[in-house]
Amino acid sequence: YHTGRRGWVKKYQGKQHWILYSPKKSDREKYNEAVKVWLELKSAIDAGEYQRVQAARARIRKQSSAQSSRKSNPRMVKSAVLKFLDTKQGEVNGGQITIARLKNLEYGLSPFREKFGGVLLSTIKEQQIQKFQREQLNRVSAEEIKPATLDQQFRSVRQFLRWCWKQKLINELPRNLEDLTIKV
Repeated sequence: YHTGRRGWVKKYQGKQHWILYSPKKSDREKYNEAVKVWLELKSAIDAGEYQRVQAARARIRKQSSAQSSRKSNPRMVKSAVLKFLDTKQGEVNGGQITIARLKNLEYGLSPFREKFGGVLLSTIKEQQIQKFQREQLNRVSAEEIKPATLDQQFRSVRQFLRWCWKQKLINELPRNLEDLTIKV
C-alpha cells in the first residue's frame, strides 16, 4: 500500500504496477479486490500478453462498445477520447510525451468519459461542465480522491476539449472551461 498516493501498488519485474485506489490501508474489501486484480495482471504479464497502454485502451473500447451497439460517431465523447488517446500514442512514439503522461491522460479522462461517453460533444454546455465539476469536488470531500488527482483530471479534460476544438469536433469551447480547476 502506498500511503502518499493512497493505493495498492506492486513491484514486479522491475516495474511498479498501480493496482487499485483505496482511501485507507485498513479497507479489507479493497485489499481483497486489489489482490484479485493483481493475480489476473500477474498471470497476463507472465504469459507475455500484457502491455500497459494497449490494455487500458482495450478496456475503454470494451466499455464503450458495451454501452452502445450502434455505429461509432466521431463527434461522441467516447469516440473522441479514443481518437485523442490514439493521437497522444503517436506523440509517445515520436518521443514528444512520455508513456506516463499518456497514462495520466487516460486516467484523467475516465470520469469525464464515464459521465459523457454516449453524448455528442456539441451538446455539452457550461451547465453540464459545472455539474461535472461539483460532482468531482464532492469526491474530494468524500476522500475518494485527493485534490491533486482531481487537478490532474481537470487538466486532462481541459486539454481534451481544446484538442476537440482544434480538430473542429466542437464549434466553440465552453466559456467556463478555465473554471475547471482546483487549488492544490
